[in-house]
Amino acid sequence: MVELLQKVMGKIAEIRIEERAAGICAGIFNGCYVFDSTVQQLFAKCEELFKGSGGDASSAAIKIQYGFDVLSGNLLHIISRNGTDPDSGFRI
Repeated sequence: MVELLQKVMGKIAEIRIEERAAGICAGIFNGCYVFDSTVQQLFAKCEELFKGSGGDASSAAIKIQYGFDVLSGNLLHIISRNGTDPDSGFRI
């Protein structure tokens, strides 16, 4: 999953902004940051590692929280958390 996210974010960096626009933005901004997360259901036997919501969903789920700087193409962080952890209030 992490490798997939790295490849996807790498492709975004390749097509991110035309070189001229990137040059203009780089002179004004230090970075353009994108923070997001994705959740993947896991097998129930993983529930001790990553808590899921249960019910119709799995009792185990992993949330991958990542940050990416569009201007530089740098991956800032990838963090795994419980699938039930809310995005609100997340800080790096």
